[in-house]
Amino acid sequence: MDPVLEPKLVNRLTDLLTILSKKDALTIFLLAKDGLKAEADASEKIGLTRKQYYTRLKQLVDTGLIDKYDDAYVHTTLGTFVHQKHLLELIEQVKNSEQMK
Repeated sequence: MDPVLEPKLVNRLTDLLTILSKKDALTIFLLAKDGLKAEADASEKIGLTRKQYYTRLKQLVDTGLIDKYDDAYVHTTLGTFVHQKHLLELIEQVKNSEQMK
């Protein structure tokens, strides 16, 4: 079997892509790049209910994309890699997609 198609790896990738496909989770993930302060009104500041905010935070932590250090949520090593190597490139491609048509 192709190592890329190993069920455990496919499941892990599915988990990562599923969480990042949610608008509110992606927003939190992008904000965590520079550290997202763990404040009582953080959910309101980004336009989410407390339940939405804490559900997505937990999912991002559980998938290993962010973690809490001191008083802020920040990217883990995996989160930094996903952000730098994949999301930034994707953002640029989306910005330029109109010109590519």
